[in-house]
Amino acid sequence: LRNPLHAISACCEALKEAVPADAEERQDVEAIALAAASCRTVVDDILDLTALRSGRLQVRPGPINVRFLLRQLALQHRSFAAVPIRVHVSRALPAVVEADELRLRQLLTNGITNSC
Repeated sequence: LRNPLHAISACCEALKEAVPADAEERQDVEAIALAAASCRTVVDDILDLTALRSGRLQVRPGPINVRFLLRQLALQHRSFAAVPIRVHVSRALPAVVEADELRLRQLLTNGITNSC
């Protein structure tokens, strides 16, 4: 599963270089790249589940720009969602938090996909 995903990602990177940033098609290329990254994440999630069940799952906390992460996830899922996705972030939420980015991304992605 990883090899085809790597090929898709490589093609997207080549397209990003070929398609001007202001071109209408650029958003489609970005969406494809994000979808490939999501598929890669699903594969990694399956491997993580195996590690969790065997007691080998590692948590790696670090600083995360939550606002950027939320915007990125909304963009990634917007074209596939059956309902509009809007991001409203409370001013009380710090811009940067200490957490495991991979685990937070998994949690938010699951919430988004389950609600759309």
